[in-house]
Parts: sequence; C-alpha cells; structure tokens
Amino acid sequence: MARASRICMVNVAKPPSAPSPPPHHRQARRASRSERGRTGAITSEKDSYIMAEFNWRTINIDALDPESAYNFDLSTLTPAVEPVSTADVQNLSNQIRQLMRGGNAEGALQGALENAPYGADEQGKSIHLSVVTEVLGQIRQAEMTPILQRLYGSEGGSELCDTLMKYLYKGMSQGAPGSGSTPKNVTPQATGFSQMGGRSFGGEGGGQAMSVFLSWHEKLVEMVGPGSIIRVMSDRRTV
Repeated sequence: MARASRICMVNVAKPPSAPSPPPHHRQARRASRSERGRTGAITSEKDSYIMAEFNWRTINIDALDPESAYNFDLSTLTPAVEPVSTADVQNLSNQIRQLMRGGNAEGALQGALENAPYGADEQGKSIHLSVVTEVLGQIRQAEMTPILQRLYGSEGGSELCDTLMKYLYKGMSQGAPGSGSTPKNVTPQATGFSQMGGRSFGGEGGGQAMSVFLSWHEKLVEMVGPGSIIRVMSDRRTV
C-alpha cells in the first residue's frame, strides 16, 4: 500500500495594507493633478506661441558663450597710444603741405608716416588721411619704387611701410575725400584688390584717388611682400 504524500500548507501572513486615505485627501490629490495638467497645457501653449512669433535664427549664440569675444573687453588688447588733438593734427598737416610746396614730396611722405596720429579722434584721422592722399598723388609713378626702396631701407622702414599700407586701405575703403560715389567695373588683380583699368591722372573725384591708391598698393606689395598685409590686419592701432 503506497504511503500517501502529505502536503503541508503554510499560511503566509500578508503584510497589513496601508489605510486608505480619507475621501477629502483623495479629492485634493486629484485636484492637484488636474491643476498641474492645466498649468502644463497653458505653458506648452505659451511656448508654442513664442516659438511661432520669435525667429530663433536671429539669436546670437556667441553672445551667450561666457568665453566668447562678445563677453571680453577687446579694448584691453589695444596698445596704449598718446592722445592727439585735432589742432595738433592740423598743424602737422600744414607742415607737410609746406614740404610738398617746396618740392620735397618724399620728405612730406616720410613725415606723414612717422607722425601718424593713432591717438586722434575720427576728425583728426580724416584730416591726416587727406594730407597723405595729397602727398601720394603728387608723386609720379616712376618715382614710387625708388621712394619706397629708400623708405623701406631707412630706420624703422618696415613699420613706415606698414603705416603706408594702413592709409592705402583706409583711402580705398572711403574713396576720395568728399566723394560719395562707388567705383564700378572693377576687375580682380593678383594683389588681392580690384584694379580700375590703368592709372589715370586726368580724371577727377574718386576714380583718380582710387587709381593712386591701387598703384601705390601694387608697388608696396612688390617691395615688402604680403606680410605687411597680415601685420596691418592684426594691428589694432587704426589710422
């Protein structure tokens, strides 16, 4: 006779269930969830409205970067220059014009470059640009290379040539003094600037001045090389 298997049933005690919250607590929680849902819906609707009305492409992301140049005072990188009054610039211009009237255009050019008023205001810098433009226009094309050779070979000649390059850039960016016209029909040249045909001294206004600037620029790049352009672009002292 087979022995019957005995199965022992063990009653496992269930943990006591948490007491149900009072009805008013359950209502309060449901109301809180409903309020959060309404608030979230309002916020989402408001965000959608802002995104539809605001062009996010216009945000300057660089300005939000703490390491960006927008959050750095670039004036601290500018070398200290001695302030120059407009009256002093005007007196210097008169002296340079006296040298030109005396036939010493080379001395006038060197004096103008050696005394570039970096610390002057915009009016003073404009006055000095005008006199530099006059000097450059008085020198014939055949005399450009010999003058640049002597200028470059003098003491501090490299810096003087860089200063001349600054005035050429400034003059080409503004055109002739008092001229509001923009040169047209320009063609690119190997020097990196646009050439308006040949050098013409018979024209008037911006065309003649631009021709002078471009001729000097061509001769200057041939003399000192493109390194002068890099130095001028990186120098924070403006003319």
